[in-house]
Amino acid sequence: MGSGGRFMRLVPLLLLAAAAAAAPEPPPYPNLGDGVDAKGQAFFPVRVRALDAVTWRWSEGKHAGFAVPGGDGLLFLQAGGGGIRGVDLDTGARRWIVPGNTRYWNYSSCTGGAGGPAYGGNYDWVQAVDAAGEVLWRTNLSCGWIHAPPALAPDGKTLYAAGDGIGIAALDAATGHVLWMRRDFKSPWNAYVFDDAGRAIVAHRGHAACYEPDGGEAWRFDAPLRDPMLVGDLLVARHGGAVVAYRLADRSVAWSVAPRADIAGLACTDTGRIVAALATGELLWIAADGRALRRVRVSDVGLHRPVTALGGDTLVADANGALYLVDGRGEVVSALATDGAPYRWRPVVAPDGSVLFPQIDTVVRVTGEERPAPAPLVATDLTWVADDFVVDLWVNGRKVPDDARTLLVEVHGATAERAHVDLREGDWVVFQVVANRMRWNGSAYFGVAARGPGGEEVFVSSRAGGWFACDDPGAAKAFIED
Repeated sequence: MGSGGRFMRLVPLLLLAAAAAAAPEPPPYPNLGDGVDAKGQAFFPVRVRALDAVTWRWSEGKHAGFAVPGGDGLLFLQAGGGGIRGVDLDTGARRWIVPGNTRYWNYSSCTGGAGGPAYGGNYDWVQAVDAAGEVLWRTNLSCGWIHAPPALAPDGKTLYAAGDGIGIAALDAATGHVLWMRRDFKSPWNAYVFDDAGRAIVAHRGHAACYEPDGGEAWRFDAPLRDPMLVGDLLVARHGGAVVAYRLADRSVAWSVAPRADIAGLACTDTGRIVAALATGELLWIAADGRALRRVRVSDVGLHRPVTALGGDTLVADANGALYLVDGRGEVVSALATDGAPYRWRPVVAPDGSVLFPQIDTVVRVTGEERPAPAPLVATDLTWVADDFVVDLWVNGRKVPDDARTLLVEVHGATAERAHVDLREGDWVVFQVVANRMRWNGSAYFGVAARGPGGEEVFVSSRAGGWFACDDPGAAKAFIED
């Protein structure tokens, strides 16, 4: 299978079942606001069902918010006038309504924790409502329109809100009492994330700031950030036409990736990959170290803001309202037209795996067959040394794209490379290794090591157990596919 004195050796076929790592505990079900979870990663720790059919459409006035699961099959939804509704997850029927404080359209959405209460604001004031539809408190902030949902701190004790006439306010989540407030700037388009110390990192209009629970400002820097999220010790966000990562320690730039396309939104997978949805209809995966890994076309029209879910999946809608479910390797595994374009909010993955998709005045529920649970994640990176080199590699018979690979070093023809691939228990990997028997007295070598999501070594190649080789060109195709 070679020429010019070269022969091709296919080595080895690796079964990963014996190297399985324990699956991490999923985080609590997220309901913190537009960023979805405390880290802002837009991640839901549940398996998305297949996108088979729209089971109901809900509409009650101008500008629906996203749906907030509240436990016991209940959804909290905010719509025309800013009122909060309790809606049945299975049927889409309204169980109760708590009116808002304006006759006009809804500008914001609500947030809350599993089982309630829900916190919502629209014009001037914020209210808390329990799962039975009873008002717990209402607080007038005199802030004008509240454009973004309030955000609940991870400990459930503090609620943050802001609007046209207020930079930020912190309220006691149990009573609605204002703990502290900043009116020295306006910030209608807030986005919130929380660090491990419970401090709120807030993207205001034109700057980002970190606030201590008592209102002290830990730091501030000028940057018009959108979709901020925490990935390890980095603050990752949209900044202009790039995805930029700032070191939390000193806010210096760690890396920047400019996809040469408008960025609709960001999310982060449970394998640590950053996902950017682009106006070109593509998804771009970026490693936590800033390397652009894979760019895949999903639609012929622009994409909306994505979310991610258990198993490395990404859920995203396009500008025409088609929903796409894409796995961690870039394959579209499910798609459905919903006959309605997306609005401001991201899709929501309900605890049962169904999808709640907000359109401008409507929320639709999409559900289908339950998908098998993902196998435990074993590794996210492969590093190998070959004398002479690897031509291609495959995972479960699908070739890994070149943009997922990095040449680390080349010494007198021998090479070392790294590939960013998500490997799960039971996956098979094939390396197409080439050695030239006319060089260096016929010496040949191949060795590979795998690292887990935390950078830990999880397995290395060995002559014993689980490794297979094929040197017959005629049998190579079946070897790769089987």
